[in-house]
Amino acid sequence: MLDWITNNQITRKVKMKLLKNGTAFALALLFCNQVNAADNLKFTGTLVIPPQCTIGVDDTGSQIVVAFPGRMPISKIDGVNFMQPVPYNLKCGSGTAGLDLQLTLVGTGSYGDGVIKTNLGDLGIQIYYGSGGSKTKFSLNKPIAINYNSQPEIWAVPVNKPGGTLTDGNFEATATLKAEYH
Repeated sequence: MLDWITNNQITRKVKMKLLKNGTAFALALLFCNQVNAADNLKFTGTLVIPPQCTIGVDDTGSQIVVAFPGRMPISKIDGVNFMQPVPYNLKCGSGTAGLDLQLTLVGTGSYGDGVIKTNLGDLGIQIYYGSGGSKTKFSLNKPIAINYNSQPEIWAVPVNKPGGTLTDGNFEATATLKAEYH
């Protein structure tokens, strides 16, 4: 027996098939767009080997020695008297433009921020940095950002631990001044 199908019924069936297939097609396009969404990002860059730097009294990186004046009276050790410049020379190879340079004072602390331990119990060496007469305490083991073309001055001064008792004798302390690019 033949079923008579009207044009209206055919049109509805075709429309439903198109609607079902159209939904599937739209979903496929939606997922395709999501997959291709990452293609609108591009990552580029340039890796460089930073130039090597040396720190010393001269360009060779020789040891920096700060010699305090001969005989310093214990009563005059106040964190101001006997301040000495640290005669360092930082020299880096070419290619420093655009690179961030940092200095770090690495050493064993005594008491207070930036006070290097000496071999005489309550005596320490406080380190400062700055320029144009402005001085800031140098924190041990914490880098400071510097400009290679206008390097800071560095000073060292003997300090007495608050409430401490100094004894007479020769003293020494050691630390490392390190330059790094970041």
